[in-house]
Amino acid sequence: MKFFSKNEWDPLEAVIVGSSFKNFNLTMDVSLAQFYRHIGYMYLSAQDSKHKPFYKKQYMEELEEDIEGFVDTLKQLHIKVYRPEDFKLKKISSTVWESYSTPPLNVRDQCIIIDDTIVETPPMVRGRYFENDYMKKIFYEHYLSGGNWLCMPRPLLKDESFDKEYVTDDKYLRVNIHEVKKLDDVKYDVNNINGLEMLIDAAQFARCNDDILVNIANRNHALALQWFKLNFPNKTFHVMRSVTDNHIDSYFVPLKEGVMLVRHEACIDLLPDKFKKWKIIEAPEPQDDNFPKYDILGGDIILTSRYIDTNILSIDGDKIIVNALSPELIRCLEQNGFTPIPVRHRHRRIFGGGFHCFTLDVKRKNV
Repeated sequence: MKFFSKNEWDPLEAVIVGSSFKNFNLTMDVSLAQFYRHIGYMYLSAQDSKHKPFYKKQYMEELEEDIEGFVDTLKQLHIKVYRPEDFKLKKISSTVWESYSTPPLNVRDQCIIIDDTIVETPPMVRGRYFENDYMKKIFYEHYLSGGNWLCMPRPLLKDESFDKEYVTDDKYLRVNIHEVKKLDDVKYDVNNINGLEMLIDAAQFARCNDDILVNIANRNHALALQWFKLNFPNKTFHVMRSVTDNHIDSYFVPLKEGVMLVRHEACIDLLPDKFKKWKIIEAPEPQDDNFPKYDILGGDIILTSRYIDTNILSIDGDKIIVNALSPELIRCLEQNGFTPIPVRHRHRRIFGGGFHCFTLDVKRKNV
């Protein structure tokens, strides 16, 4: 099958769904600390120092149940479902760092389909360096069918690779956006970039046909955006500055042509002018009762905000897969003329992703 996907809402025909896992070994290093900067270096370090599995067995088992229920729903909708190869926990290394491999759960993060081209983005977290390898057989099916396949330059991920101006303290990684140079003013002299590398995740983009929204929060991202502009000159990249540290697929969710779901009212001001003319739906505030109760002192780590349930998957611009545990969002979508398909996903705050994160929509009907 040759893949094709140009937006977030055309009728879905084929999708990769990420895999659950039975073991996992967190490796705390500068790459992970910067990526999860918002929950605190010391918080993650404390968990890692206990040398325990990062996730409790109960959570991993329930994740597997929920993913299989999600897959069943997609198949009932006559959508072809691909799955990555089985995850194997391994120690991995480069010439400058060591880590442990991560499972291919949130497959959206490091791969994007732009028309008929697969783009593998450069990993921002060392442990995720080989994560896309679990999907290589699937990608070859596209390539052997005449599709294009690009892999961005693989980063070294040295400590000095990361934009340290984005933070005010190397240890605690506190962000001070006001002290970061204006990204438009940064000159990328190849002899004077102080070791910075292009780093960006695919989940920082939202595709809207020939218009693509992208969150640029630091100079690593800005370097990577230059690569996208060079390789996709027919696309218009609408840059949004420092919406969040990285991913935007629970902040700005295009539901169909001319309609966008946003996390909260403040997001509207960050939209490019072209998209402010769309119908904007503000997500309802999630309720605490929608989520399991976690034992923070006992080692549970919450990676996302309560708004993670806006991370939904459009099936065809009408039907939308949404968490069955988010009744407020289901009602909101119904009131705005959409057909929600409720699917259970319990531990989205623990595993850091929703239905959009779990999936890579490799083929949508070109309408």
